[in-house]
Amino acid sequence: MRIDVMGVGFDSLTMDEAVARARDLMAERRAAYVVTPNPEIVMLCREDAAAMQAVQNADLVLADGIGVIYGAKILGTPLRAKLPGIDFAAALMTQMGREGKRVFLLGAKPGVADAAGVKMRERFPGLVIAGTNDGYFQDDDPVVEKINAVQPDLLLVCLGAPKQELWMQRNAPRLRVSLMAGLGGSLDVFAGNVKRAPKFFQKLGLEWFYRLIKEPKRIGRMMKLPKFLFAAIGRIRSLACCTSARQMATNCLSATESRPRIASGSKSMPSSCMIPLARARIDFQLIRAFPSLYSDVMAIFSATVRLGKTAKS
Repeated sequence: MRIDVMGVGFDSLTMDEAVARARDLMAERRAAYVVTPNPEIVMLCREDAAAMQAVQNADLVLADGIGVIYGAKILGTPLRAKLPGIDFAAALMTQMGREGKRVFLLGAKPGVADAAGVKMRERFPGLVIAGTNDGYFQDDDPVVEKINAVQPDLLLVCLGAPKQELWMQRNAPRLRVSLMAGLGGSLDVFAGNVKRAPKFFQKLGLEWFYRLIKEPKRIGRMMKLPKFLFAAIGRIRSLACCTSARQMATNCLSATESRPRIASGSKSMPSSCMIPLARARIDFQLIRAFPSLYSDVMAIFSATVRLGKTAKS
């Protein structure tokens, strides 16, 4: 059963479990596909019904990004691990290399997939690069024919969201591949054109911040992270307050007519104060459960605003 995080269902798995599930899907040879939503993609899905359907129809949905992990915790349904798409692909291709399996690289600018293929042969001994194609195409048919001609075990679709998710869903019925994975800009990383954050940033869940420092123009996209977290906080407050309101209504209905009214000087709490009190109690519980969350969100917001001003100047 998937865990709902702001409307998107995620598979709660460890990295080893995710790779094992992917290998099981590959064995079925039915063009199954994997998606790796981050907070930006989750927010996009909330606004785009077609993107939401493509993500929800995926055979494997992995949490790519610390924001999704935070959001799941806020909502009281924690995921077992953060599973960056590029790390998932690397772990899978390591095992594929040992068995001489084949991968097709689709996406990025002309020449990037070829360069990535050269580096991947070195990094994953035994892995066969069955073919490549850049992401600058208008007609799916020639690309599908090219892929079907080599029938790869794995097809990496790196077209950016939601284009890659929609492409995989649309073409799955006619593709002769074992498994597809939508991986955004991963080919640029595999090719060495873009460097990932140092391990220190990755372990702290700050890879997004490192990329923002390197590419301040990403400010608009990065603003989706604090918006996502605030939306998650708002959702849990709303749900909890509704629960408090329902409980209060139940108590009122079950109370007898002889229940004493609030008298002058009484220490009883007026019912009109109950909902604000419930909200305050929920906020306190959030702070107690996630002591660094509010400061983290505000730090993210402040940093993105400052970098945005720097980029404009």
